[in-house]
Parts: sequence; structure tokens; C-alpha cells
Amino acid sequence: MNPAQPPQAGAEQTQWPRIRRILTLEPVAEEGNLFPCLIIGDPVRGKFFKVGWPLSGLILVWNEASSSEEAAVLMQRTYGAAITPADLGSAADFL
Repeated sequence: MNPAQPPQAGAEQTQWPRIRRILTLEPVAEEGNLFPCLIIGDPVRGKFFKVGWPLSGLILVWNEASSSEEAAVLMQRTYGAAITPADLGSAADFL
């Protein structure tokens, strides 16, 4: 879409959600797993979450992407991993 042109009537505009900056993302090694796991700290809620692969990799590239397609490309380029629509849905639901 050309930014100088207004969106067409009926065209839905969705913005790629960003991960909150206040969250802490700490990659951790997990025995027997070559891919990163993450410990995610949420200081607002006072909670910590541990997420495994492939969600951890997707979260690590999330803010570098501007769309689900770009997130898939970044996962392939960074980790050599193909992600599915279900992986994207899980990430969006978690975040």
C-alpha cells in the first residue's frame, strides 16, 4: 500500500503487535535442546514464564518483524526453522 493513498473502503488495517518493553527476555540453555528457551519476566504482574521451542525463537525475533510473513522469514533465516500458522497463533495468544 502506498502511504500517500488512503486505504480502500473495507480494507482492514491490522498492526503487528509489539512485545512490551518492560518484559525481560532471558535466553537459557535447556539440556538436550540446541534451540533457546526463554525465561520471560513480567514485573507488572510479578510473574515469570518459561517458554520452549519454537515459541522462544519466535518471541526473540518478534519485534524485528512487521508482519507474520516477516516473522516466518526471520525464523527461517535466524534458526533455520519453519513456523506454522499454529506457532504464530500460540505466540500471539501468549503475548
